[in-house]
Amino acid sequence: GERLIPQERHRHDQGAQGRLRGRWCLQIAVLLVILGTLGLSIASLITVLNIQDTINSQFSESLQLLSKEKKESAPLKFSEWILHLESNFATYIRSASLLDRHSSWMNTSVNPCDDFYTYTCGAGQKGQGMSFDVSDDAIDESMVSELRKPASAFDNAPLPVRQMKWFFDSCITGANEAAFLDRSKSIFNDLHDSNKGVGFPALFPGETKAATTDALAGFLGYVVSTTGVTTLVDIGVDTDWKDPHNANGGYALLVDQPRVIFIDTFYTKLHDDYKDDVVDMILDIINAGAKLLGIKDLDQDQAKKDAAAMAQLDYNLATKYSTDDTTRRQYARSYNPYTVDGLQKLAPFLEWKSFYDKAFVPISKKVDGSFRSVVMETDKLALLSTDIAAGTIKSRDLNNYLYIRALNANYLPGTDTFRAKWSHLKDFRREKRPINRKIRTDPRVEPIDSNVKDVSARESNCQNLATSFLTWASSRLYVDANYPTAKDRQTLRDHSNSIIRSILVAFRAQIDLLDWMSPASKKGAYQKIDNLVVNMAYPDWVLDDNQLTDYYKKLNTVKDDVYLTQADKLIAFNLYEAFAPLVNGVPTDRTDFSGPAGITNAWYQPEMNSITFPGGILHAPFYDVDYPAAMNYGGLGVIAGHELTHGFDDEGVQWEGTGILNSWMDDNSTTSFTKMAQCVVDEYSGFCPLPKGYPCVDGAQTQGENIADNGGIQAAYKAFKAYEALNGPDPLLPGDASIFNADQLFFLGFAQVWCQFTPSDSSLLSQILVDPHSPSLYRVLGTVQNIPAFQKAFNCPADSTYAPIKHCNVWTSEPTSGSVDLGAPLNVAGEPIVPENDVNVAPVERISPQDMDKYSAYQNSLATLKASANLSVDPCDDFYHYSCANFPGTKTTFNDLDQENYKTINRKINDPAYQATLAASTALTKLKKLYDTCKSEAKNPTISTHNYIKPKVDDFKSYINQQIPLIGGTVKPDVTAVNYGNVLGWLSFQLGIDTLVSPGVDTNWKAPQSNDKGYMLFVDEPSTYKTHTFYEDDNWNSQKAGYKKTVKTLVEAYAKQDNTAKLPDNYDKMIDDVLELERTIAIDFSRNDTERRTFEQQWNPMKIDDLPKTVDWRKLWFFAPKEAADWITANNDFILNEPAKTPDLFDFLKAKKDDTDVVNYLFIRLLLANSGVIPCSNGKCATVMRELAIKDVPQTIGRE
Repeated sequence: GERLIPQERHRHDQGAQGRLRGRWCLQIAVLLVILGTLGLSIASLITVLNIQDTINSQFSESLQLLSKEKKESAPLKFSEWILHLESNFATYIRSASLLDRHSSWMNTSVNPCDDFYTYTCGAGQKGQGMSFDVSDDAIDESMVSELRKPASAFDNAPLPVRQMKWFFDSCITGANEAAFLDRSKSIFNDLHDSNKGVGFPALFPGETKAATTDALAGFLGYVVSTTGVTTLVDIGVDTDWKDPHNANGGYALLVDQPRVIFIDTFYTKLHDDYKDDVVDMILDIINAGAKLLGIKDLDQDQAKKDAAAMAQLDYNLATKYSTDDTTRRQYARSYNPYTVDGLQKLAPFLEWKSFYDKAFVPISKKVDGSFRSVVMETDKLALLSTDIAAGTIKSRDLNNYLYIRALNANYLPGTDTFRAKWSHLKDFRREKRPINRKIRTDPRVEPIDSNVKDVSARESNCQNLATSFLTWASSRLYVDANYPTAKDRQTLRDHSNSIIRSILVAFRAQIDLLDWMSPASKKGAYQKIDNLVVNMAYPDWVLDDNQLTDYYKKLNTVKDDVYLTQADKLIAFNLYEAFAPLVNGVPTDRTDFSGPAGITNAWYQPEMNSITFPGGILHAPFYDVDYPAAMNYGGLGVIAGHELTHGFDDEGVQWEGTGILNSWMDDNSTTSFTKMAQCVVDEYSGFCPLPKGYPCVDGAQTQGENIADNGGIQAAYKAFKAYEALNGPDPLLPGDASIFNADQLFFLGFAQVWCQFTPSDSSLLSQILVDPHSPSLYRVLGTVQNIPAFQKAFNCPADSTYAPIKHCNVWTSEPTSGSVDLGAPLNVAGEPIVPENDVNVAPVERISPQDMDKYSAYQNSLATLKASANLSVDPCDDFYHYSCANFPGTKTTFNDLDQENYKTINRKINDPAYQATLAASTALTKLKKLYDTCKSEAKNPTISTHNYIKPKVDDFKSYINQQIPLIGGTVKPDVTAVNYGNVLGWLSFQLGIDTLVSPGVDTNWKAPQSNDKGYMLFVDEPSTYKTHTFYEDDNWNSQKAGYKKTVKTLVEAYAKQDNTAKLPDNYDKMIDDVLELERTIAIDFSRNDTERRTFEQQWNPMKIDDLPKTVDWRKLWFFAPKEAADWITANNDFILNEPAKTPDLFDFLKAKKDDTDVVNYLFIRLLLANSGVIPCSNGKCATVMRELAIKDVPQTIGRE
């Protein structure tokens, strides 16, 4: 028959009960092997992906011309094109393959502006698969191919993967119908025998006694713990919406309204038309149950009455005792924590402690009166309790209903005709959402007739069941099969993640430009984007054998177990996993995938603020690393935009960035948001695919998905245009496909996601009535007509069908709206319109990919730029990190380029052909000698065996002519002018360590062109080890401790290798005193950089004898090169930069009467400058030495 469009089932699309989601929800029964009855129980989880988005803004007339010239549909051909860009061979081959498939759908005789969907999808043939079918088939083939391999191929696989293989093999072998019926009978008998207090009068007329509150609780809890089926109350585990990050447990048990047979909209839109069918269906279940249990001569009149009563009860549970989906989209109203004692008072129709104790059998948990759960519909639960206690709900009807629901969860007797009888209700059945349940349709597992010949269909069926039961083992097998190497996996993630991250940036840009959202609300939106968790391809832990095995440690299937035994063990294991978060005591794991890797889908989870892209969506036809950017952004990019937009729909805005239920949108912004949403509701409500008199698309019912489609395509298109602006355009596709420019390919790629052979009116009616998604045609039309860029891409006349003047602006302001706040008006891409000459740069023609020399040069330059940039950062908020966040790995900085220069020199020095040149030059010979010595030391360090620092310390002692108190000197130092001259001159000119003064050479500032005095000798202010700002109050207070630690480590390291050195008891205080002295020198006897920017006051010529007498300047300059002595002999002027500060410093030191601090200070400066030759004996010391090795001491202004 006709196939419905595959539909996405978001965790949040299901309303509040949908939050009892994937991994943790209890509704496992359906997956039950599965045993559903009447061909309906196991039904199909039709849930794929609701995605698509796209827009374009490049002008091209080519499509218009094509549509006029071609009179009949013809597939595009690619047989006669020539590749001239060999580097892009894979891109062209894969693109051609995709377009070949696309062309099989296209009807280019149609004007795309009038009917873009038919233009894109109108030539499809019956049976031609949608994109999702193509993807599913590829996944299925891959998985079956792996599971077909002999058991020996799995010998080295982790145990869970082998268990999956065992289950698959047992499923292929299967079980006959008798075994299924024996199992169902055994399950029923166990339930009936274990719950004598709850009778089943429909089959056992004598069991008419009303159930007590304890008996009813025991029955409901027993069914939950054995099958996962819920009825009067629905329970499941989800994050604790208000406290998900609690270190003692971030999960909570949710107690929800009744779980009924059909989906919500069935009761509000279809019930009157199908109520007789529902009664007859329940009657068939009663009779099938009687046949299963061997009950004959059942009173059919009474059975019909019972069936009618149960159908009415089901309807009442869905309406009177349940809240409508629209109301339930407001989650704060559903967060009502109750203890067991409080719940007992609210709804005494159950003994809640008994219910929990029975339900929690899989995790062996007992509760007391303080156990806390979250009741989602308090008023409805209280009403249900009241009416059960008052007899408004008759005990006979209630008991029958509970047993029928339990029966219906298992396989019952029946023929193919019997199953087909109710097939028209199948699409309306409410599917269970068991643990780790995949989001697409699962094949029904039931007895297979012996004459079935289609083995591949059975293999596919068993593979899907294996994936449903063993989600993470399946994910491991999928990854191993499709991405066997680490490089394969990294390539997949890196490339696809770059697309998805660019969508996040684009969506943030859309929010930046919204003129209806307040700044405060925008901050909340940015916080959501900044904190979004992006799960890509597969969870890392499934590739770790130990972690995977540990996850399944409670699963005890063995190879020899028959199919149904394995199925029952898997059901029990999944029930355990469903409740396990309640006892694990851990905060919410926001990286939880909640679904297998091998699935064609993607999903957003507001309670995690996470977006997940399993490996099954990261391949053709949605995405391929070798596709042109337009195709990838039109496919995967639109998917990402759609899912992200769900974080900003009417439900998503209720959750903040880390998954806490806390709305961040203020009232005024909410009003504008509601207005935007209403435009979408009204627009889609006007789409009417069926004849007059039949319902149109329900804009309210589909608004969440429609908003996601529209907002997502905006982000995808903006991200694509940003990519193209940075990377340049992709080359044109080959052959006939060259008529499509990039923007047109983007829209074609988007629309063809939803190409399907025209569905029947009955299928469309079913979808319109019950589905949260619009039909495919309107997912394309409704989205594209709201994107002005489409009009430009296809050169559409104003107000054509797909380019109407009046349209909705979804998560974007009108392109030309502008405002005082936003500044310049916006173009169709949502970017400010800037006059061409604002930057005084003439327009440059874009480089064509066909101009290989220029294009390659541009790409190389771009690669350098991108290596430094982080394009996920918003440049308007942080342009520095946008440009430089990935800086360490680049070759663009001065230091990096220096390193490249050094490598060039290195290669030249070692070039055999250059050795003669080196030998012929005295200077180059010296360079080579230094190079060789340095290289030898690097290869064979001698620091630990040769004391390089000791001779320098001895020289220091000699020149200062004082003992060093810090390493054991006992005589109080008294430094004379001669001592200062010797030690300061030696430090500056022999070792390059400027300290209390900074002597040197610079140009003659007054007469730089002088023939004989174009340069002068300078005596400048002190050079401290750190820059001036380091010693200022706030910095000093926060940094002194670290500085002291460094100095102390250095002094201790020196003392350890110098046998003559002995640290005094008060050496720690001595170091403190030295650091305070240095700070005094910096603050009181030096000027800050701002003051030093006035150079005139630093020009103070004087003779050497006019310099401060506290230093013997002739001794100091004695250590300088000969030219300095000649300068002094000629009695030339010196320049004293700080004529007040320098004399004051030495007067200050002289007045201290104790030169301990200054001697220790100069000694420490010697050690700091030679830290690289002081050996270390521990890791802490080595770390300090490494930090010292990379210190770059700032140079004095104006000199080198």
